[in-house]
Amino acid sequence: MTKAFLSMTFNSIEFVFFFVIAFTVYFLPIMKTATRQNTLLLAASYVFYGMWDWKFLGLILFTTATTFISGKLLMRNKSRLVAGINIVINIGILALFKYFNFFGENLSRLLSLTGWKVDWILIDIILPVGISFYTFQAIGYTIDVYRGDIKDDAGKNPIQFATFIAYFPQLVAGPIERAKNILPQLERVRTWKYEDSVEGLQRIIWGMMKKVVIADQCGVHTDIIWQQGLDVAHGEIKMFFAVLLFSIQIYCDFSGYCDIALGASRMLGIKLMENFKRPYFSRSVLEFWHRWHVSLMEWFQQYVYIPLGGSRVSRHKHYMNVITVFLISGLWHGASWCFILWGAYWAIAYITAIMLKVSAYKDDTEIKKCNIFGTICSMSVVITGWAIFRSTSISECMALLCKSVIPLTAATTFFCIVTIACMKQKTVRKAGVYIAAATVVAAFIILTDKVITYYYLLYATGMFACEWATRADTWHLYPLPRNKIMRYTLYIFIYMSIILAPSTDSAFIYFQF
Repeated sequence: MTKAFLSMTFNSIEFVFFFVIAFTVYFLPIMKTATRQNTLLLAASYVFYGMWDWKFLGLILFTTATTFISGKLLMRNKSRLVAGINIVINIGILALFKYFNFFGENLSRLLSLTGWKVDWILIDIILPVGISFYTFQAIGYTIDVYRGDIKDDAGKNPIQFATFIAYFPQLVAGPIERAKNILPQLERVRTWKYEDSVEGLQRIIWGMMKKVVIADQCGVHTDIIWQQGLDVAHGEIKMFFAVLLFSIQIYCDFSGYCDIALGASRMLGIKLMENFKRPYFSRSVLEFWHRWHVSLMEWFQQYVYIPLGGSRVSRHKHYMNVITVFLISGLWHGASWCFILWGAYWAIAYITAIMLKVSAYKDDTEIKKCNIFGTICSMSVVITGWAIFRSTSISECMALLCKSVIPLTAATTFFCIVTIACMKQKTVRKAGVYIAAATVVAAFIILTDKVITYYYLLYATGMFACEWATRADTWHLYPLPRNKIMRYTLYIFIYMSIILAPSTDSAFIYFQF
């Protein structure tokens, strides 16, 4: 088997054949029971996961077994000891594979400052793909059973429960689902529905376009500019441009994955939760975290933030709860000081917004209301955060922030606010448009003499415009023409864009988490 086949990602031809076969068998007349459908899904999920590395199957089987057994014990007797043991087991496995070397190296450095020389043993192991996602899902199940949030008959079927843990559309990069959403859907027979297949395919093709046409191409140029660094001609401007490209890349990469996951699952008759709700249109940094990676933040809210007291405690303790959540969130993304710094940065930004009494805009019915100034300010905070997230070391991060990102982000934000304010005045509207256009052209001239190289930015602009136009719709991500010819023309255009996009063999960013 080739390496490409072993890593069966959503954007590979192997996955297309795999899914077509699984989908076809799934809805055969012989599969008219929930048990048979779940057995097929479980087998397909283990095949899908085993293609990465068959040794990873033992780990997910162990997590499934311990969580299932502890769940059955908790349904008989709400024992804090049983729940605690299973949570410790799952966190221990995650810490061993993901954080052992990181904490060991830093502990060794800390002890060396006191005169102790410790030769820490490093474990050369591969991080199992998706371990953070299915581990959190298993921990959430254990806590839900202990709390009594799951009815007694749920999770008693081992095939059904194993399918919940290993369900392949959301296994390796989420969304992190709660048992009360998935288990009831696995209990009943799923029948083929034309509407589900059509809407699922629409979602898949949109996600593929985000990943292949936009994210992967952004990633190529981001890596090239990042390797050059600040010590080149116009290095500060180029690095700022690279951070902007990465901001587009990570959004299209992760949200594209979730679109494919939700679309594939929809075709199988199972509805997953929305993991992205147009976060780049957020009108405040508080709203951003209600719309970015929704499943992860809801997990932290339910199992960390609220148990610590949430906001129903003293002000200082409330702030400490926020700091705790964001520091753990940063560490969840990877064993790196830059991720921890990213979490600390967002904790400060979030607390500052709370202190300034910025609106969180939690009501989804208000999503169509526009606050362009709030969106610009919140995106400036988001982009600065991505510079920290993308950095490989603290020294690189500090240099990037001080010499490039912070001053240029502040200047760009000020320029955008002034330009928009001027454009609201009829007398200077044209001047504002001309100034904005001239600035964009000048930036491209400075960056490269081959503007066509950045064609994918046109796709990114169109993608964000479509998501803006459909921002009040929780499912459809782009407007569809009513005319059938125009609609199929749009499908063909997106499909051909995916096929003709330069191949990069780039994995999804969140697979490393």
